[in-house]
Amino acid sequence: MPHDIKLKVYTLNLREINKPKESLFWSEIYSRMEGNNDSEKFINLFTKYIQSFDKKFIVYKNWPKGFTIPENKIKFNSGKYFVYGVLDGGTTNLFYDVKDINNTENTEYKVTADKIQSLPFHFIFYTPDNTNKALLIVQSLGDLNMDGPLKLHFSKFIKSIDEKYAIDYNEHITKAAEKKMKKGVLQKITLRRSHLPSDKADSLFKKEFKAGEELTIEVNITGFSGRVKEFLSEKIFGNHTDIIELESFEELGLDKETEVIARFEHKGKTASSKLENNIKLSPVYYVDNVELDERNHPKEKEMQEFLVKFTEDMIKEIGL
Repeated sequence: MPHDIKLKVYTLNLREINKPKESLFWSEIYSRMEGNNDSEKFINLFTKYIQSFDKKFIVYKNWPKGFTIPENKIKFNSGKYFVYGVLDGGTTNLFYDVKDINNTENTEYKVTADKIQSLPFHFIFYTPDNTNKALLIVQSLGDLNMDGPLKLHFSKFIKSIDEKYAIDYNEHITKAAEKKMKKGVLQKITLRRSHLPSDKADSLFKKEFKAGEELTIEVNITGFSGRVKEFLSEKIFGNHTDIIELESFEELGLDKETEVIARFEHKGKTASSKLENNIKLSPVYYVDNVELDERNHPKEKEMQEFLVKFTEDMIKEIGL
């Protein structure tokens, strides 16, 4: 069975590093590039970004992932400020054996820690000149994803143009994903925090919440009981759930420092989603209608067409 194809959608906010409330237009970034107009400067910006990889994998210390973007895997639509590409990336800094599924004693070959398990991941940037906003959409395969390293590396590149530049990323929940989630079954809520007030922990959950521990609330889809019911009753409706916001957790001592993860199941597929700073849940978006190749990866042309159409829909939905 192939891995599920998923998308993560991020809005980007360009600003000055010490002025979080003052935004910068992308045209200011383009003004630092060579070219006769913003369209040419847009292409030159991302050409320079791709060339910064120097045909090498970028690996960050203490982060066992690496990725690169081959120059021949990038396509531009300067009229729409679209950059579509396929990055190569995966896990590294790990020794493992590649074995035959049907013969556990047969090791095909060994992989050393200086190698990367490289897989293709599709992505698209939309960075219009007359706004501080932008879009980044990144494809993943099942639990294999590269959106984190890509976001970090692109931020570092923009900052290398001028130290004053910074990018804020926010996950965006699509209307299609919200519709699916409202129909989905809430399976589990996990709360993570370095500490929880002892009176809240003792009275609410009947256990001491120690540093580094996870507190997991399993939600029975046929009903709820006791303090779990009190905790979630306003947000759970029968077997289904509405969008849950972090604000409802604050009275329990779970503030914006708390990481709240909800796991949803819809038609046999599961998505884990986070609540942060009173932002609505931001689940992944499943892609069901892109054909796979013989390697069980999305076909490049079909995935590009899907991402372009998906991005155009997001531009309208968000109002960019």
